[in-house]
Amino acid sequence: MLTLEEVSEALRVGHERRDFEVKGPGRSDNGDFLANVAREMLALGNLRDGGNLVIGIHDDHLTEMLPGLADEDLATWLDFDNLSRRLAVYMSPAVHFEVGAITLPSNVSVAVIEVREFADLPHLCAKAFQIQGERNEILHKGGLYVRTRTAPETSQIADATEMRELLDLATEKALRRYVGAATRAGLLLTAQTPPDTDEEQFQGQRERAWQ
Repeated sequence: MLTLEEVSEALRVGHERRDFEVKGPGRSDNGDFLANVAREMLALGNLRDGGNLVIGIHDDHLTEMLPGLADEDLATWLDFDNLSRRLAVYMSPAVHFEVGAITLPSNVSVAVIEVREFADLPHLCAKAFQIQGERNEILHKGGLYVRTRTAPETSQIADATEMRELLDLATEKALRRYVGAATRAGLLLTAQTPPDTDEEQFQGQRERAWQ
């Protein structure tokens, strides 16, 4: 979990980062607001090393660190069990996260959600969400959300570079799982060394002949 100093420093920069997102004030029991938070968490969970989401700060008031969350709104984010259940319906597999409260130097409180990098498989959106009367969906069922490289924002995968990054991360995890399973099964895995050059082979033959 980020410390007070780390959150304050990130806000003082005045803009979001690929691994650091802010949302204005809202409650976790507000469906529209929660869907937007779930979207950001899905993307952060698909990012190498994960990221953090601060709830209670407007993105045009980052350096002022305002306006913060009312106590009753903050409490809805700190109820971990209910928050997990509300979020889980939108995520497959579920995103692993921690949540805590921080009082900023501006004397307002915010909720900080630390989202962990996916464990085995990238996170997909499990349920669509659309605000009544709006044309576009906040969440698209089956959507694969990422934090883009070109700007610190969330979108569905749109190009081969973003897909390659996610596939590389998933492949690394699969390889580590294989090595772990092979080791537990008693298999000996050794690094493959390149073949000797002709000169090295000749030198080896000379040494064996002398012996």
